[in-house]
This record gives sequence, structure tokens and C-alpha cells, in this order.
Amino acid sequence: MIALQITALLLVLLYGLNRYKFLLHMMQQNSYRNERFNKWAAQSKGLLNPMPDVATAISLMLLWFLNNEMVIYGFAIFASLYTSYTYLRKKHKKKLTWTARAKRIYGVSLVFWLVLSLGLSFTLMAVSKNPENQSLGSALKNVVVLAYYLAFSGARLMLAANTALQPVEKRINNWYIADAAKMLQSVHGIKVIGITGSFGKTSAKHFLHRILSEKYNVLMTPGSYNTTLGVVRTIREQLKPQHQVFIAEMGAKQQGDIKEICDIVKPHHAIITAIAEQHLDTFKTLENVRKTKLELADAIPAGGIVALNADYDTIYGSAKTWQGTSCFYSVDTEKGEYCAKNTEYSAHGMKFEVWHNDQKLMHLETRLMGSYNVSNIMAAVVIAIALDVPYSAIAVGVKRLEPVAHRLDVKRTAGGVTILDDAFNSNPAGARMALDVLGKMAGGSKVVVTPGMIELGDKQEMYNFEFGKQMAAVANYVVLVGPKQTAPIYNGLEEAGYNMDQVFVARNLTEATSHLNARLKTGDVVLYENDLPDTFNE
Repeated sequence: MIALQITALLLVLLYGLNRYKFLLHMMQQNSYRNERFNKWAAQSKGLLNPMPDVATAISLMLLWFLNNEMVIYGFAIFASLYTSYTYLRKKHKKKLTWTARAKRIYGVSLVFWLVLSLGLSFTLMAVSKNPENQSLGSALKNVVVLAYYLAFSGARLMLAANTALQPVEKRINNWYIADAAKMLQSVHGIKVIGITGSFGKTSAKHFLHRILSEKYNVLMTPGSYNTTLGVVRTIREQLKPQHQVFIAEMGAKQQGDIKEICDIVKPHHAIITAIAEQHLDTFKTLENVRKTKLELADAIPAGGIVALNADYDTIYGSAKTWQGTSCFYSVDTEKGEYCAKNTEYSAHGMKFEVWHNDQKLMHLETRLMGSYNVSNIMAAVVIAIALDVPYSAIAVGVKRLEPVAHRLDVKRTAGGVTILDDAFNSNPAGARMALDVLGKMAGGSKVVVTPGMIELGDKQEMYNFEFGKQMAAVANYVVLVGPKQTAPIYNGLEEAGYNMDQVFVARNLTEATSHLNARLKTGDVVLYENDLPDTFNE
């Protein structure tokens, strides 16, 4: 019996370690914000819903009253083995990063779990009047049952650990923030450029970095380091005295996020690429999105340039309330001071002219495709001109531009299939642009693979429905990933009179990929629009 007891206890502990690691991973992907973690948990198989907890509690209590230790330990061993195996073999798109903060939260949550398991077990022993329930064997049985249950329902303890550590984390973060601000101020003469927008900000950042690098020593925030701590980490780990320009991408999911970054880096110039419907689950309204994005413009001092995309009425119609000089840019319109005109497409990329009011400034060539890329290049050109980069150097930088990964990145497989990789994220305006590019691509069958758009609040179903209708006018074949998530897209396709025999609904991306591999032919073009994070696949 002792071997069975120890085996059960060790396997329950293994299950708990894996369970809390998984919960930590989800907490990290929700930016360590309890309200986001709560929302994820409430929508994810009812992790914070009382019913699964009640069902499990009833099962455990039935086993308890049966008082059959063989059954209890057998249940614990089987359940722990099965669930541990499930967690260990699970593949995540974005792996857990073991930062110091993650380690602290994990450690505290494990302490809460073990202390509560032991504490409740000994409490049960103390209040029991039956001598049989006060033995070491009974205590071990209690610990096994309670530890398994408290690991299963551990979302609450993960929330408690995160909450308990918030004063500590705030103090640590404030120190990092102050240190980063001090480091940035110590670099004499450095120019800081902030970039934000509902989409396009990462591409504009990369394009600006490439162009400015023809004249300056430039540092930019890498990847998607567009949060306050991402910007802080970039400064503390990568900023050198020889840097002349720092480009900070600024993301936001709620009002005040961009202002917080601006207060640290104090940008001299700004780019606002787009203001559109995105993250409406936290912003609630487009007006809140607009106000938040314009926090960057508010931070620009007199003498600075605010490059604004005039192709969006949400930007072009904004009243000027900032000190910096507004500089509107556009593509094939007369709205902005700077305009891209006479765009030509070829198998080798694009050519277009940059005009300032009625004056032609330069002719540019790029291997990139699509008007969205022209727009992001124009944003970079405006700032490059403001920083006195010669036109010839701008032309060289544009010619050397590379596509940004997962943002309508064009690839070709060995089998002759063209892939339009727009999997980083998706929003209504960006999805329309992607479908427009797909429609203009030469080739065979045009295929769309998508799980739909998320974080659009109460408008999410409507926008996905419209996405389906738009898709019907372009795609020859559609693969929807996730039956529940993509139901509005399916309905939109059906509403548009699409041949529903040309729609395949996959359970996950693996099934979608397998299905596509069996039917794609040379010359086909596939658009991958969006790729949901792990928090939407649990």
C-alpha cells in the first residue's frame, strides 16, 4: 500500500507542477493582467465557472465517503498520468518565457497550492472525531485528494499569487522604468521616434529603421516589443552610447498605454499609421481607440513632426491639439502634403513617385507588393526627410527593404504554391487589404485560410460576417479554422451566395494544413489571414 500511496502523491505533484505551469503560461499571454486572465478562464472550458469545480468536488467526495483507498489512489494515479501527459505533449505557438516575474508568480502559486493542501488536510484530521481519520495514512489520502482538486481548480490560486505579488512587481517595474529613462537621457543628441497605429506599425518601424540606417546608427524595439516593459527592456539591454536614433513601437489595449511609454522615452517625432476597429473588447469604441493612438501626437514637442496617414478619416479628420507639426501622407490621393503617385506593379515589385504638394521629390523602387506597403514606406519617408536623410539614400534604403514576417509576407513553396502570410493578427481594414492583394495575384485557385478576427467586442460577429461576404468575391476555396469561432464567416459566405461546397471547416490549423496539402496545385495562391494565440485555443 505504501508504494501505491507514494506513487499517487508523486504523480499528483507532477500534475500540479504541469497544471500551474500551464496557468502561468496563460497568465503571461494575458500580460499578467487579472481581468484578461479572468476573461480567458471564463471562456476556456469554464476554468472559473463553478460547475466543473462542483462536478469534480462531488466525484472526489463520493470517493471519500466510499473510503476505499485503492479506488482513491487509483483514480489519482490515472487522472494525474492522463492530464500530465496531455500538458507535456501540448505544443504552443508562443512558448512560456521564464522571466524573473514568471518564476516569482509560479513559485508563489505553488506555495499557495501546497500550503492550502496540507493545511486543509490537517484541519480535516483535527476536526474529525473518528480515530481512523487521524492516522498518517488518512492524512496522505487527504493530501492526494485535496492537492489534485486544488491543482485542477488552480486558476483562482494563480490569480491570488499574481495579486499578492503586484506591489512587489510594481516596485521592480518602477525601478526598471526609471533606469531606462535615465539611460536614454544619457545618450547625447539621440532622436526618439514613436510609432503607433491599429495596424502597420511594425512594418513602418522596420522600413524606417532600414531607411534611417543609410545615415544613422539606429536602434529599434525588436519583434513585438511594443508594451511599456518591452520598450524598457530594449533600452536597458540594447541601447549604446553610439546610437543616434531610437525607434519605439507603441502598442495599446486600453487608454493610457501609449502615454505611459511616451512619458518614459519622450519622443521627438511620431508616426500614426492607422486608426481602425481593433481591441474593441477593451477599448469598447472606435473613439477610445482614436484618443489612445493620438496620445503619441500629444507627446510630440514643438519642432517635432507628427506623420499622419491621411487615408483614414479617423486620422485626417482629427483636430490638431498637439505642439508638433502635422504632416499628412497618403497613397494616390491629394489629402496629404506627401503623396505616393503613379504606382506601377511588376513581377519584381513596385515603383512609385513621392510628391510633396505639387513637387515631385523622388522615384522609389521596392521588391514589396501592395498599397499597404506603399503607405508604410511613405510614413518612413516623411520622417527620413525630417531627419535630413538625402533622397538618394532614401531610395537605396527603400530598394533594400525586406518583407516583415507574417505581415502579408509573400513566399513560394517548392511545389509552386504562393503563400500570402498575414498571420500575425487581423482586423477589419487589414483583412480587406489582404483580400485585395489576393485578388490581384496572378495564378490558379485563390484560397483563404483563417480562424477569423478576435478582440472586436460586441462587433466581432458582425465584422466576421462581413469578412465572409468580402471573401466570397475573391476566394475560389475557403478553409475556416475552428467551427465555433468562424461561424459568422461561414454565414457571411452563405449570405453572399458562395458555393458552400468550396468551404472546409477544420477543427484546428493542423487539420487545415493537412487538408490543404492534399488539394493544392502548382500556381495556387493561399492567404493565411490571422493566427489565434494559445489563449484562444484552450
